[in-house]
Amino acid sequence: MKKSGYLFKNNWEVSARYTNIELDNAITGADPESQYTLGLSKYIVGHKLKVQTDLSYTDIGFKTNKLMYRLQVDIHF
Repeated sequence: MKKSGYLFKNNWEVSARYTNIELDNAITGADPESQYTLGLSKYIVGHKLKVQTDLSYTDIGFKTNKLMYRLQVDIHF
């Protein structure tokens, strides 16, 4: 997995991630999987309150493609 991000002074963060999984096909029967993700976060009260969103494109075995969108709110006490 390769990941990168940048936090701006106004507490907005942009991030990107690339993940590649290759299992032994003879054992698992699973095809290789690659995932590309772009994310955006807003830190409202440090890491105690933040809103995060990301969009991922998944390529499984070069034949199955999926898009996934996620939105979450983190609250820590």
